[in-house]
Amino acid sequence: GSSLTFDGSNLSVSGKITASNLNGLAFRATSSGNTSASQNTWTKLAADTKTFDTNTNYNASTYRFTPPIAGYYLIHCNVWFADPNVTTDQVNIQIRKNGNTVAINQQPMNDSAGMTLTLTKIVYFNGTTDYIDFTIYQASGASVNILASNGTWFSAALLTNGANITSVTAGSGLTGGGTSGAVTVSLSSSISVTQISASTYV
Repeated sequence: GSSLTFDGSNLSVSGKITASNLNGLAFRATSSGNTSASQNTWTKLAADTKTFDTNTNYNASTYRFTPPIAGYYLIHCNVWFADPNVTTDQVNIQIRKNGNTVAINQQPMNDSAGMTLTLTKIVYFNGTTDYIDFTIYQASGASVNILASNGTWFSAALLTNGANITSVTAGSGLTGGGTSGAVTVSLSSSISVTQISASTYV
């Protein structure tokens, strides 16, 4: 239940707050058209079309996902390559966190048909500056198309976090609150202790 405690100098509030829950935080993005991947170069996957983005944390211009709360996220990437017409050398996809590789999948070239690479990993994010993007590498001797449609996408979803209260708002007669760090809620200077009633705050 709700409670209000005042010890003469500090006011403690339980239950008289508002909170937002981001446990459903997730996104999925695809490419609106084919992407040409040059040989011997890491090319960023241009997933510029959102299938969904529950909290608008995916940037369809920079192709980055920057989650707003700390926790562990399930990251998934799927890339559909056109037929490279060679059997030598390799093709790679990688998940990058803050520009550094955290997972990579490498396969030999296939000249009989197109090929698909997929990559999944659980990654921790700090909820402020950490971000992910995806890059592609191929060494066929010429450019290779990354095919659009449902064969190429990447996604992320929050699995677990330390807490799901992301904001505290002071109720009537209170001041303070906040959206990050240690938060304090205090008795408004216009309210005396004798004015506090159970029907108002409990």
